[in-house]
Amino acid sequence: MDKTMTQQEKQEAYNAWFIAEVDKGLADIEAGAVLTEEEAEAHMEEFFANLATESRKAA
Repeated sequence: MDKTMTQQEKQEAYNAWFIAEVDKGLADIEAGAVLTEEEAEAHMEEFFANLATESRKAA
């Protein structure tokens, strides 16, 4: 039977997910798996260029 979560259960599930995501990010930092500012900017530029291309195709 499908049980609807209470607001408290939803909040607890979100908190657990959020903490796990922060822990993953901290582990990446400790492992050196990070981008430089320049690399991040290049990724964003590519993302927005692809988004613009897809938007033109859809129009």
